[in-house]
Amino acid sequence: MNTDLDLDETVTESELGTGAAELLTRVSTEHLRVGVVRDGEVVAVLIDPDDARILERLELAAEEKWAAERDSDDGQRFSLDELARDQDA
Repeated sequence: MNTDLDLDETVTESELGTGAAELLTRVSTEHLRVGVVRDGEVVAVLIDPDDARILERLELAAEEKWAAERDSDDGQRFSLDELARDQDA
């Protein structure tokens, strides 16, 4: 299986179903990242609450940065014709 995720291990959906309680305990206490696999592809990732908090902070920071960049927009728009005229001048 080819994935760009840094996983500690993977489980199939059926393995998750039969061993969910034990796996969730391990994810939480050992800070594991476990991929859940369906048809050879990772469809979900189990992470511990600390990693989830980090992810939330990263997402919030990205949204704040995007909002700040959007707010600094002066609101002016140019058509392609105007840009072409400026290039010819």
